[in-house]
Amino acid sequence: SICKVAGGSRSAVHKRFLSRLGVSPMRFVRTWRLQVAAMMIRQGSSVEEASIATGYASGNSLSQAFRQQTGRSPVAYRSTKA
Repeated sequence: SICKVAGGSRSAVHKRFLSRLGVSPMRFVRTWRLQVAAMMIRQGSSVEEASIATGYASGNSLSQAFRQQTGRSPVAYRSTKA
């Protein structure tokens, strides 16, 4: 867990993230996972492959999170970035 790595309590780590990065630890991890998935999709990986590599339960789970973050599906994202 992030708390073990950071060496602090949950609330202390949360406060540190907010003060230094401006986002919660959960938002940071979610954004990072979606950035990795976007890179993989842009490089030709399938949505399913990207979901497995980034820890989403399924391609549908990744697609839903991706759409919430970017406003478009991973497939639409790939076609505009190709």
